[in-house]
Amino acid sequence: MLEKITQLTELNNKVNQQAENLTSALKGKSKIQGDWGEMVLEEMLQAMGLEKDTHYSWQKKIKDEDDPRKSKQPDIIINLPDSRHIIVDSKVSLSAYNDYYNTKLESEKSIFLTKHLESLTNHINELGAKDYHDIYSINSLDFVLMFMPIEGALYAALEEAKNKGRDLFKEAFEKKIILVSTSTLFPVFKTIAYMWQQEKQNKNAIE
Repeated sequence: MLEKITQLTELNNKVNQQAENLTSALKGKSKIQGDWGEMVLEEMLQAMGLEKDTHYSWQKKIKDEDDPRKSKQPDIIINLPDSRHIIVDSKVSLSAYNDYYNTKLESEKSIFLTKHLESLTNHINELGAKDYHDIYSINSLDFVLMFMPIEGALYAALEEAKNKGRDLFKEAFEKKIILVSTSTLFPVFKTIAYMWQQEKQNKNAIE
């Protein structure tokens, strides 16, 4: 257990350091930022001992039941032992947050923080419109986890929304989205890994 905690702490520190490097090098390049977020998500899964194509599938295209010409492609579909699934989608919103974090002028901080909140709100609306939880071919829970790899970026947006009289977490939940960061997602993955361990032990006992 101590080894796992140490491993998670190191990975979390690595994520934060990568974020600092990323925001400095990739301002405005949302595609590359998004790829980085997905990479962090997969590193977390593997750190918990979950295996690709066994315990989760990566960017699997699923045909739309109402229009076969269209398809949906969640970042990650996590398999649960009872033939149910959890969908996780990574969203990285760093450009405005980086400007907010680095500026020393309070007037500019306010402007950049507002832009950061707008960016995250747009991500929530876009993800909510995809209705991943309603994909007919998977037995998903009635919500999608929206993963933000940078703790500070998520909590800055939540606090800014609160200052404006909004509850961003509630707004996302009403669209069947739960906002998560590295610290809140690690226990989820750990629990899923434990469920699979128990499933394997039960199967061996029955055999």
